[in-house]
Amino acid sequence: MEELKNLTLFICGITFCIMLDFFFRFNSKIAKKGQIFSIRIMIIGLSAQAFFDALSYGHPFLFEDGEAYNIVFNALLYIPITIAAVGYLTYIEETVGFKYKNNPIYWGIKLIPLIVLFILLFTSVHKEIYYYDGERFEYGKLNFITIIINYLYFISTFLICIIYGLREKNIAKRSNYIHLCTVILFLIIAAIFEGIMPNSPIMELCIIPAVFYIYANASNSRIYTDALTGLYNRARIDEYLYENLSKCTEEHELYLFIMDIDEFKKINDTYGHDEGDKALCVIADSLRQSVHLHNLLVGRWGGDEFVITGFTPSSFNPEQFIKEILDNVKKNVLINYLDYKIILSIGYSSCKDSNTPKDLLFKDADTKMYVVKKQHHSDKLK
Repeated sequence: MEELKNLTLFICGITFCIMLDFFFRFNSKIAKKGQIFSIRIMIIGLSAQAFFDALSYGHPFLFEDGEAYNIVFNALLYIPITIAAVGYLTYIEETVGFKYKNNPIYWGIKLIPLIVLFILLFTSVHKEIYYYDGERFEYGKLNFITIIINYLYFISTFLICIIYGLREKNIAKRSNYIHLCTVILFLIIAAIFEGIMPNSPIMELCIIPAVFYIYANASNSRIYTDALTGLYNRARIDEYLYENLSKCTEEHELYLFIMDIDEFKKINDTYGHDEGDKALCVIADSLRQSVHLHNLLVGRWGGDEFVITGFTPSSFNPEQFIKEILDNVKKNVLINYLDYKIILSIGYSSCKDSNTPKDLLFKDADTKMYVVKKQHHSDKLK
């Protein structure tokens, strides 16, 4: 028994140190701001779980006041894994570009289960969850509620991964979203064993590979991903065009859309660079939604400039597609409660000849974009 206790304490200690290391590894080099914040919340929850599991193993710190002990023990046992579940749900929302992720109403709904858990644990109801009867710990009749709360977050995360994965046209992204579901399996196993066998090291053995998998996934994605917006970067767009321009024909037409934000510098100067970054992320989310039903690649070219490219069916209407983009931008500006308008100037070109150079394609699209920008400026002066 003493050997098992020492092994548990050792595993909990190692897990805590590994979580601390991953906390600092998740930075702007491999992920965007929203992802960094949410995954660090998850890591804090998992680290706290490992720390409190080690601290409470064998119940070495019994309080004379049994009720006070029950409150503390319940809190340490249940809250960390729930916070980790909320953190991972938020990470997935950031990764897939969930359109309601910044909506205050959605956040209020999302936090309801966590708030309910706090109420259960820090009021007299806690005796119905997990209590010490003077000799041993027993599960109360309301213990199942804590399990339901965690599973609500796990199931929500799983559904978002699957839905966005199945709807994603890009094969690489689709695979990535579905693979992220694997992490949920580790967390579900951890939650099950935490409920069945509290103070065991099984949970720690589950969460280490879960966090490692997330880190490896984020690192691999970073090669072709813009850290701020989560879109593809310039390198990926260049690679795509290099691989596909030679495949263009009359029947297999490739479109290239270039766009940037009118007076973006004014947004930065007036509201600050953090708000400028938020505007770029709003555009990124709008473009994701716009290409969702089309087999098109979208990326950030640099600064406030974005590119969409890919092959389209004969029924594709570029002007209608531009209207979809602008409508999505207007909608997301409202959803994110921005204090300013975001106006995009968009130009496009198409390629039906495999000998068309990339520079010419960009030049044609760029020229049309500046015609639109000039028109916007003229309209503003009227």
